[in-house]
Amino acid sequence: MNKLGFPSLYPIPKTVKINPMKTNKKEKQKIPVFFHTKQMEFHPKYEWALGNRIKHPESTKRAESIFRAVKAEKELFDLRTPERIPLSNIRDCHSYE
Repeated sequence: MNKLGFPSLYPIPKTVKINPMKTNKKEKQKIPVFFHTKQMEFHPKYEWALGNRIKHPESTKRAESIFRAVKAEKELFDLRTPERIPLSNIRDCHSYE
């Protein structure tokens, strides 16, 4: 019977908690996070919008906040420094036009 007193057509399963970080009972995988210190060097002063110079809305505050959160949760995240990609690989998937 459901809450309204009618017979249930489908049984309602009990709530099951699933930890997406666990691949099996013994091993816990971390989420890979790629970060390079050069990301903090991004400080544009302005940009152009419809022919007008405006203050650039982006800053490093968001990246700094994410970085602090990732470092605080070391058991969840695997902080990695990305490797340099050859320019030829970038040219293969981006057009100059």
